[in-house]
Amino acid sequence: MKFDNNDESIIFHALAGYSNPQTMRINGFLKRQLVNVLIDTGSTNNFMDLKIAKRLAYRIEHCEKFEMKVTDDRTLICESKCSNVKLSLQNQELVVDFFMLSLWDYEVLLGIDWLRTLGDVAWNFAKLVMKFMLNGKQVVLKGMHGMHSSKGAPWFLATT
Repeated sequence: MKFDNNDESIIFHALAGYSNPQTMRINGFLKRQLVNVLIDTGSTNNFMDLKIAKRLAYRIEHCEKFEMKVTDDRTLICESKCSNVKLSLQNQELVVDFFMLSLWDYEVLLGIDWLRTLGDVAWNFAKLVMKFMLNGKQVVLKGMHGMHSSKGAPWFLATT
């Protein structure tokens, strides 16, 4: 898992408080724990909330520290990761590498790092339906309407 911080145009629309029609919210499971998942085409990397990683006793490793600029001009620092995490999305088991951050409304954010592993993806943003092939089988993920999680907090990334 590598992060290229040479591109200062990396943007996290959905988590910076901006409405972004190129995201989809779904429920998932980490170790049988229900989690809010955001699939975000505007995020380069995959992130997991540091608190959920600790609560579920994932092995958190240090990584090379990097900074990210959020669309509201804040700079966030990431210096830890979890590798090979099993995430279940609507009965599909995935293995994903995550960087750790304090996410407010979501426990998991899947970005381009995950999306590019899928190959061809058909995504209807209006209907919140995403289709792709995984291990020779078609997977259909159906998003939930509404921009916020059940926690009701505004979207933003909190610095740690």
